[in-house]
Amino acid sequence: MEPTSSTLERIPQNTVELSVDLAKSALNLIETLEEDDDVVQVFHNMEITEEVESLMGTD
Repeated sequence: MEPTSSTLERIPQNTVELSVDLAKSALNLIETLEEDDDVVQVFHNMEITEEVESLMGTD
């Protein structure tokens, strides 16, 4: 049996719940980092609540 692919995945053992304002700022930072050509992957341990998800859809 030969593997077809492999990846390194960082799974947090604990998460952090942020306020809506801080979560929006963190998501903007994550988006900015992901757009940078020198950045390969971005990991975080932020718990995205339903409230933050609903606000992301309206922006």
